[in-house]
Amino acid sequence: IGQDIIDYGTCGKDLSWIIYENGTLTITDTSFINNTANKQGGAIYNTGAITSITGDFTNNSVESSSGNAFGGAIYSGYEYIGDTYYRGAISNVTSSFAGNRVTADGIGYGGAIYTASNMTFNVKGL
Repeated sequence: IGQDIIDYGTCGKDLSWIIYENGTLTITDTSFINNTANKQGGAIYNTGAITSITGDFTNNSVESSSGNAFGGAIYSGYEYIGDTYYRGAISNVTSSFAGNRVTADGIGYGGAIYTASNMTFNVKGL
């Protein structure tokens, strides 16, 4: 994905605008603005391998009226699909984050970023 603007995406399911589950992906010079998801990852839901993200994350959100919510802009965690266990990893993030949020009836984790433990994750502001 490169040099795009993903604006006002709303996902009616429990996940986010970009769902990435297997292989590798690079996101370059992409802005994620005003995206909303239920429960996980307002802009990106990752259980694969993202080598690099550059861009801006502005006013993305996750809202849950029944339980916990994770990662207003980015969720990089784990998931079982059938008998397969996926675990997300992001190698490098060079991005700005502003106005991202998590609202939950339960506990909210990671207003901008939620990552499960033991992941490679370097964040550098622009």
